[in-house]
Amino acid sequence: MLRRTRDRPGQRARRRHIGAAFVVVVACLPPVVRAEQTGTEPAPPRGVREARCPPTITVDERVPEHPPGWTVTQRKTGHRMVGVTFYDGPPSGGASLVYDETATSGDEWIATWHFTPGSKTFWIECRYEGTTMQLARPLPPTVTVCRVTYDKRIVTDPRHDEVRRLACE
Repeated sequence: MLRRTRDRPGQRARRRHIGAAFVVVVACLPPVVRAEQTGTEPAPPRGVREARCPPTITVDERVPEHPPGWTVTQRKTGHRMVGVTFYDGPPSGGASLVYDETATSGDEWIATWHFTPGSKTFWIECRYEGTTMQLARPLPPTVTVCRVTYDKRIVTDPRHDEVRRLACE
């Protein structure tokens, strides 16, 4: 049970000044550069290097020789982003990075990667549902940490749970 207490003289005014000082301090802090993505956000603008994956891609796959009697059709909808891998250098080098730490919260597990600025070029590779096509690019050099939140209830890739959010700072 909560009890109400009376303010002593001047106590309410002190609280107001402390609250105002907090607002001033927070407003003066430098902005934090963040890139957070969920499955519903649009792709980053062309030419802008961000640590985000386009949420969907359209793929133009071909079947060079289809079996007799079969007709080739192609899905017209985009392929959803379902996975992400970080690399030390280009993905063609095969040096994928293991997360530095993990945490769980309800039906989510969060993997965190830390990157030392200026030491190397780290890459992000985005995987998409129902295709072998992937997108890769270098991470911006200012990115020092990326957190990937996975949905433990959905497994679209046999190696990983489905990505719910990707946030890099």
